[in-house]
Amino acid sequence: MIYHNLTPPSPEEIEVSIFGPGRGECVVLHLGQNNWIIVDSCINRETREPIALEYLKKFNISPSTAVKLIAVTHWHDDHIQGASKLLKECEKATFVCSAAFLPSEFITFINAFHNRSLITNSGVDEFAEIIKTLWDEYQGRRPQATRLSFAMADRLLFNTQSPFSMKIYALAPSDAAVTLALNSFRELFPKPNTPKRRAVALSPNDVSVVFWVTVGEFNILLGGDLGIGENDSLGWRAIVKSKNRPQSKALIVKVPHHGSKSAYYKPMWEEMTVVNPIALVTPFSSGIKPLPSERDIKRLKKHTNQLYCTNEPKGWKPAKRDSTSEKFISSIIISRRKIEGPMGHVCVRLNHGKNPQIFCFPPARKL
Repeated sequence: MIYHNLTPPSPEEIEVSIFGPGRGECVVLHLGQNNWIIVDSCINRETREPIALEYLKKFNISPSTAVKLIAVTHWHDDHIQGASKLLKECEKATFVCSAAFLPSEFITFINAFHNRSLITNSGVDEFAEIIKTLWDEYQGRRPQATRLSFAMADRLLFNTQSPFSMKIYALAPSDAAVTLALNSFRELFPKPNTPKRRAVALSPNDVSVVFWVTVGEFNILLGGDLGIGENDSLGWRAIVKSKNRPQSKALIVKVPHHGSKSAYYKPMWEEMTVVNPIALVTPFSSGIKPLPSERDIKRLKKHTNQLYCTNEPKGWKPAKRDSTSEKFISSIIISRRKIEGPMGHVCVRLNHGKNPQIFCFPPARKL
């Protein structure tokens, strides 16, 4: 990581840092007065440590006391790797997840897939470890046993007024999305005496959590992987329509679902963000078509000229081998790419009465 010239934020500064290696993302926020929150998690491949922990410890910030809230937007593995370790080290943090995650249907789903070994799924395994940690705390009657909170649309999750107002709201999932998710989990339950099926991703991402953060005069929209929604009760369509959500406009937007068309909802940009917001996006390089595509980027630039990406949208070129190996590989595949590169980092610092400061640490760059 190349952020050696970055000093810790001052007590009055708000920070939004987004990390991504090409497959995975993590958002670290400083709300002021050493109040930190972490949304989603990815790991540093070189150290195998959650990047959020590395970042805080570099500033000699103690995660066990400074982190007030850890949230996972959904259980897909590119958003959750390392989250169980975050939960263990951030001992005083409230853990927030979708209201669809921990009813009996989801617990049954997690246990069924985690305990059958034919196919691994890191997202499911990571969540199983989180559930175990929370359960062990509850069984031991530790004070932290009360630190589980559920995210649903228009719910206030964090609220303090010292020295200025700091609030975190969940904007999604909607009631309809939670119902849809539970029905989907039932359909995925493994059948007795049948081969284990992979825990497939719910599509669209109607169950992803979206967060709205208000710190003083500043508003931040963290879009998770939420899709548009098939009707007005799901996805971004439900959020924009809601009369109960905060009606102010966001200066900073974590672009939903890696900038993909399936998560692009024009009214969101028009009704929920300021003119020319600071937009932060993480790429997803492991799909057949990497995200964001050139069309995705062009679409986003209609709303802002301040678009920043944590890594190369198209992925990284793999290292070249000797000529014989290269010739053989070329004969059997059409194209190839390295789905993960170095960990990119975009940092936005806000101070009341001052212009935002934006730092890009390679391979992160402005698009």
